[in-house]
Amino acid sequence: MSTVIHNKNLTLKVHELLQKEILEGKLRPGERIKQEGLTKRLGVSRTPVREAIQRLKAEGLVQYVRHNSAVISSIPRRKIEEIFELRNLLEGYAAEKGAAALDKKTTKKLHELIEEMDNLHSRQDVPKLLLKNEEFHRTVCAMAGNRILVEMLEKIWRDIRRLRFGYLETRKGHEKSTREHKALVDALERHDLAQIREILQLHVNGTMQGILETLEQKSDSKAR
Repeated sequence: MSTVIHNKNLTLKVHELLQKEILEGKLRPGERIKQEGLTKRLGVSRTPVREAIQRLKAEGLVQYVRHNSAVISSIPRRKIEEIFELRNLLEGYAAEKGAAALDKKTTKKLHELIEEMDNLHSRQDVPKLLLKNEEFHRTVCAMAGNRILVEMLEKIWRDIRRLRFGYLETRKGHEKSTREHKALVDALERHDLAQIREILQLHVNGTMQGILETLEQKSDSKAR
């Protein structure tokens, strides 16, 4: 029994590490996962590595190609558009519904998160910046009091985190995001539902366009 538990813990640790590297862009779409190399790097047997890859496949982060090789899944343009379309609908609804629940404590937290994101961008700490960005949006959406809604958004935010690395590294991308975050908090404080919806729509669509442009630029540079 202890061996089973030990192996399960190893699988979880390998899964968490690989998931983190994928979400942070250290493992890129199309990159092959070399199991033998992983076993040596992590000092584990093939079993937890294989089981961790199966978990990643179930999450859509990994896919199998010919000869049963595992590669990091890409996110095609159409899926990106679908992800952001759903995010637009869900976040807009959650923010409008939750506006009435905004209090001084939550307002203070939202302003503090914006300031923390600025500091992290100055330090070029993109991984922590992305996590703080998710915390900002999670705080806004949690005010709606709908746990299932937030759980659905968690998966969307995770997929978007993979895509935002290149975009948020640019000053233009970060400054635009900051302006829209501040405008959203202001609209929430005024309980201006139409403005809340409009700002979120601009924010979500603008982020999507920035990501698509960044991906196209990277694709063009590889082709040269």
